[in-house]
Amino acid sequence: MYKYLNKESFKPIAVQIICVILLFLIFWQIASGMRAVAQYRDLASAKNIALEQPISQDSFAVAPALNAPLFGEYIPEKLNKIQQSMLNLEVVGIILADQEENSQVIIRMSDGEEQSFRMGDSLPGGALIKKITEEGILVIRNGTLESLSFPKNELIFEPPAKALVH
Repeated sequence: MYKYLNKESFKPIAVQIICVILLFLIFWQIASGMRAVAQYRDLASAKNIALEQPISQDSFAVAPALNAPLFGEYIPEKLNKIQQSMLNLEVVGIILADQEENSQVIIRMSDGEEQSFRMGDSLPGGALIKKITEEGILVIRNGTLESLSFPKNELIFEPPAKALVH
């Protein structure tokens, strides 16, 4: 009797048995869930409890987490790809450190006062410093990425002086 049965004939039977067991477990879970809902409704109607709960303000506490960027904020390397900020501030100097978070920028305010800032600091006007580069800084103001760069001074070249001839 055993010599006619081999391992190959047991494979389709084993797959069928596993499928039947899985289907049984799925139906069992569905039936259990339906019983739990029916028991909850019976209990709620017996105690005259409303099935629908009003939405509380606490349920909106997860909204900032859902709106957060999944892969971090995109901060480009080159400042020329970003809109120049309209803040009344001027970059006076930049101190770059080996570790980016230790870099500093010196900014002149509209009243002429100069102050140093680091990444993560808030600037007057509500902008937050996101990155300090050798060209300038990147800030976020009202949810928009903007750049503050060194002032672009036009270079003026005078013609060479004429030699004095006696």
